[in-house]
Amino acid sequence: MPVDFPLKTADAVFRYYVDKYGLDGDGDIHAIALFTYALVEKARIDFTEYSINILHKTPTAQDIEDWYAEKPPAYFDELSDRGLTWYSGFARILLEEEFEEHAKSAVRDAISENFDHVKTKIDSTNALIGTIHTTVSSETANVLGNLKTGGAWGRNFWIGFWAGVGANVAFTVLVLIFVFAIDRDFSFIGWAKDILHPPAATAPANPPGRP
Repeated sequence: MPVDFPLKTADAVFRYYVDKYGLDGDGDIHAIALFTYALVEKARIDFTEYSINILHKTPTAQDIEDWYAEKPPAYFDELSDRGLTWYSGFARILLEEEFEEHAKSAVRDAISENFDHVKTKIDSTNALIGTIHTTVSSETANVLGNLKTGGAWGRNFWIGFWAGVGANVAFTVLVLIFVFAIDRDFSFIGWAKDILHPPAATAPANPPGRP
């Protein structure tokens, strides 16, 4: 049932604003109605305190009813505008806080996801390094062990080692001989002929003791 003016009680004021703004999407009393009703009640409390502190008189129930009744419809509409402004500011602050919290949460989730990914990569790399280190250490120990025990592997190793050294020495000697032959203009055929047919000795032009 609609509320008629003049409004004389707090309950009548409350029902007036509920009828004006209705319910919200969740089926509850709209927040603007609650904000505006709170403004009217604050004004009533201020009137009561003024009466007690300034007029030194405690308002009776009739005084409170008269205070409501003397308010014109424009007064309640003006408070409606203030209630709407109050509600808008509150909603904006609430949305800003919620948005900020969502933004922080998104940043935290992104950092956590990236950190977990990087940590997984680091753990995989460390595991690979550990495997390589273990493998190298094992192979090194096997080589040193075979060299110390002198087993078949050790004998083969040293045989191959000294064979390689001997081959390198022989190759070096051949290279030196080849370089010497080129430097001296050496001919193997001429050297062989000299051995088989040595040249005849020639007498000196001036034998010793002759002028």
